[in-house]
Amino acid sequence: MLKSVVSPIGQIQTEIRLVDTKEYCDTFLTKHDRYIIKCDTQGMDALILSRIPNRIWEKVERAIIEVWALPEINNLDVTNLLNMCQHFNFRSWEPKFQNKIGMNEIREFWLGKSGSVRNLYFSNTI
Repeated sequence: MLKSVVSPIGQIQTEIRLVDTKEYCDTFLTKHDRYIIKCDTQGMDALILSRIPNRIWEKVERAIIEVWALPEINNLDVTNLLNMCQHFNFRSWEPKFQNKIGMNEIREFWLGKSGSVRNLYFSNTI
């Protein structure tokens, strides 16, 4: 979906069926009290995750998100997503939360257009 994250040697072409994120959540994520989100969608993470309804984000205990700092990343998607993730007590680039980070640092990296990639960890407890 974003050619810039896949080497030309590793590229293949295949048809996929896209499903609206809200529709997916309304169909499959209505019966649970808590959630864990793992997202690794090759640069599409901000777009997809920003469309998860806030009612779901409020029940997310932990999230691991692959963050690509690409020119194609939409500022509004990142802003909307980070607004929904403000309730997390712990945010870090490290899985054990040794160094906590703020939303501004996350936003600056994600929108930095450097081409770099990092994993972002959110949690309400350690």
